[in-house]
Amino acid sequence: MHGQHSLFVNWIRNPKDLVNAIDEDGETILHLAVRANQLETIRYLVESKKIKRRTQNSTGKTPLQILNASPWYTSTSYSEIRRSLLKLLQPSLDSVMPEMTNSTMVVVVLITTMAFQNAVNPSGGMCQEDTSSHKAGDVVIAYTHPHIYKHLVCANIVAFVSSILSIFLIATGLTSRNIFLLNIALFGMWVSLIAIAVSYGASTMVITPITKTKSVHLIAVIISLISLISFLVSLLFVHLAMMYFSWRGKIRGREDLITDPLPKRILYQIFQRLETWGCLRTHRWSFMNFLC
Repeated sequence: MHGQHSLFVNWIRNPKDLVNAIDEDGETILHLAVRANQLETIRYLVESKKIKRRTQNSTGKTPLQILNASPWYTSTSYSEIRRSLLKLLQPSLDSVMPEMTNSTMVVVVLITTMAFQNAVNPSGGMCQEDTSSHKAGDVVIAYTHPHIYKHLVCANIVAFVSSILSIFLIATGLTSRNIFLLNIALFGMWVSLIAIAVSYGASTMVITPITKTKSVHLIAVIISLISLISFLVSLLFVHLAMMYFSWRGKIRGREDLITDPLPKRILYQIFQRLETWGCLRTHRWSFMNFLC
């Protein structure tokens, strides 16, 4: 068996379209491997990432549906084969990571521009002449609102540095292939968003006719809370989207949903009810299609 598998691996590495080639019944090598209970071959095909996901034969059946149609006791490796095929239903980031990278790049470039503009052209302007108390080119609010100016500078530096870090990571091209680096870039984007929001709040306060020192901390806290809540809501949205497409994938794969935990089953019922009412449409979630 191991010798045949080694020969199969060496043979399959050369032709690019061999993995997804179909026979007269529309079945690929994966379909045939499932019918023949070739566990090692199935594992290699799934892990090679060359096989097309949910490929159907001429009768419209996927490899997982073929396995589900066969009695479990006919194969000693039924559970292992099923576990391997279920990996094809798991989220694949290969197609969405470049799109997420591009979106992140747009956001951090805008934040970098805002932070740079706020540094070279701060609210309140600059001193035009040398006097005994200041020099030409000094920032006016550094003298009129020193406490606010300190918060503004700190927030602006954090926004600029974190966005530059994200731009550097994206410019290397590794974020389109490495989920860890992409998460770092996304984290930098959120940090810069919160920081630029605080910077905006401080800039707005210095051009307000009456600004008290105590209000600085209050506005900074409010802006930070709003930014944090927005971040948590975004995480919740992504998690619910992943759950939704995972549910759809399980339905297409004819998996048993009863074995899932109770909270998941409740969410599945909510998703089903929303689809019945027409509130959910797959095309509205096209950017998340990698999850299904």
